[in-house]
Amino acid sequence: MVKFTPSATGPRRAILTITDNSGVCSTCSTTQTVNLSGTGTDFSISVSPASQTVSPGKVALFTLTLTPLSGFNGSVTLGCSISGLAWATCTVPAGTVTLSGSAQKHIAVSVNPKKGTYMLTFSATYTPAPPASGPPLPHSITAKLISK
Repeated sequence: MVKFTPSATGPRRAILTITDNSGVCSTCSTTQTVNLSGTGTDFSISVSPASQTVSPGKVALFTLTLTPLSGFNGSVTLGCSISGLAWATCTVPAGTVTLSGSAQKHIAVSVNPKKGTYMLTFSATYTPAPPASGPPLPHSITAKLISK
């Protein structure tokens, strides 16, 4: 049995090549390949509520939940943006959170728009620091904000 456990974050693939003397003849060899796949440590992001209605000038509060998967342990940089509203603010109280269990982060969104519906994008990105290796691991999720 072969168990593939990636040390880098996210989904990974590899090929295991085995060359053996199968016993057919002393100078014969066969090559076999096995495709491997697995998921290294990762985390998930969710938002609650998925949609919220507020009066203009009121503060909408969303809760982001970041959950470590497969033993993930690391610092994640948080961000927030609002589509089409350059003058509205979307604030993450702490720009970075360290995950080693289940870390919940409250996101405050201050909006004073005219009546309308807007999409918010919350992001969480892990960037490996040496000696860890691998590409950044970004995740994002959207929520709807209705102002009326």
